Amino acid sequence: MMPYKAVQENAMSAWESETSFRDRVAADARITKYLDAKALAHTFDLQRQLRYVDAIFDRVFGAHPAGEKSVAGSAGKH
Repeated sequence: MMPYKAVQENAMSAWESETSFRDRVAADARITKYLDAKALAHTFDLQRQLRYVDAIFDRVFGAHPAGEKSVAGSAGKH
């Protein structure tokens, strides 16, 4: 099982130093022992993480108006 402590330490260090959590995780041998580059890319894929957000919002708040941009469709695009 992937060590929770390694993830927690990287998250705290990234937050405190305003550096990339993803870069820190990718460089940590305690984590890459379990996840290769492909698995990390899959884990950090924002589109995959948000794939159901529109359906969830529609279920909670009602269907959004036709023509309105979806939240998931704009994920990661600033």
